[in-house]
Amino acid sequence: MSKVKCVDVSSWNGAIDWNRAKTAGISHAVLKVIRRDLDKDNQFENNWKGCQLAGVHICGVYNYVYTPSVGEAITAAKRVLEVLAGRKVTIWMDIEDTCMQNLGDELIDIIKAYKHTVEDAGYEFGIYTGLSWYGSYIAPYADEEILNCRYWIARYNLGYEQMDVNEEPDQNKKPDVARYLAGWQYTSSGNVDGIEGAADLSEFYEHSETDEDADQEDDGINNDNVDEPVDVIYAAYTDKWWPEVTNREDWAGKCDGEPIRAIAIRASRGSVKYRVHTIEGIWYPYVTGFNLDDFDNGYAGDKEHPIDALECTFYTPEGEEYKYMHYIASPIDLEKFYDEQIDAETRDGMDGYAGVLGKAIDKVQMWIE
Repeated sequence: MSKVKCVDVSSWNGAIDWNRAKTAGISHAVLKVIRRDLDKDNQFENNWKGCQLAGVHICGVYNYVYTPSVGEAITAAKRVLEVLAGRKVTIWMDIEDTCMQNLGDELIDIIKAYKHTVEDAGYEFGIYTGLSWYGSYIAPYADEEILNCRYWIARYNLGYEQMDVNEEPDQNKKPDVARYLAGWQYTSSGNVDGIEGAADLSEFYEHSETDEDADQEDDGINNDNVDEPVDVIYAAYTDKWWPEVTNREDWAGKCDGEPIRAIAIRASRGSVKYRVHTIEGIWYPYVTGFNLDDFDNGYAGDKEHPIDALECTFYTPEGEEYKYMHYIASPIDLEKFYDEQIDAETRDGMDGYAGVLGKAIDKVQMWIE
């Protein structure tokens, strides 16, 4: 069994220089994904992109839960899945708030509901909590098969004394749990270059393939694909769905002068989140699927109102070199395409979307690099 150095962060840590953190010794990170009000953590997307650009492996996201009922747990889990939008990482259910105490068997039902929601969507699940919380409320049930999951346990090595990122914790303080110990958070007072103030530091463990639980440790990385191109496949609807287009082999749409009223997008690897704006002034909700028969999450648009803008973001598979979605759109009264848009960026004169509000588009072209 080997171990890696991991930091877990949220908006409380501010803007992080991930290149400096990587140089300081941080190889892995867990990111806070949503807040108590279920809105996305203010730094989540910045941290996700920063980690990928710096080569810091994102080994999970955590959701500090305030869910003293099964229904609230399911709602929170679904919101995490919505924010991740197909980005496959371990989802850690952070169970430590006072509202989760003294629930008895109901706590186990809450955990089961959250766990099943996550796993049914194809994600790995784990529990984060402190050692005393684990001992008081979870350990009595840990032998149940339903709680046979990954555990990430906090037990501080030196109390709240500051620890340098390269300082090793006393292994005698390592938590002992009934099930699979995936990580040990050994300090909340870590000193990491590139991160202002105190940081939470953990050891995460990589078990060998001979470990009986090795199937749980697969992080989904396929290094064989790191240098392979990613294809984007997309289709446009005017009065019907027109043939799919791959990359820049063609453009999607019917012809000049016929406005696009819906669009569907997918990638050969990774995931895509996209939405459209209509000339009526409405941004439709984000979608992540590709299904021409699924109005809710299979395509963007309503097949009735002309689209004047498209916003699209590509999420690179974890462990691969970071890539971006590039896309261009052409309005019905102009043969040329507008300037290139990259993801939802607003730098270098980009608007965050392709198109001009108020002018319907009839052609779209996309590629990933």
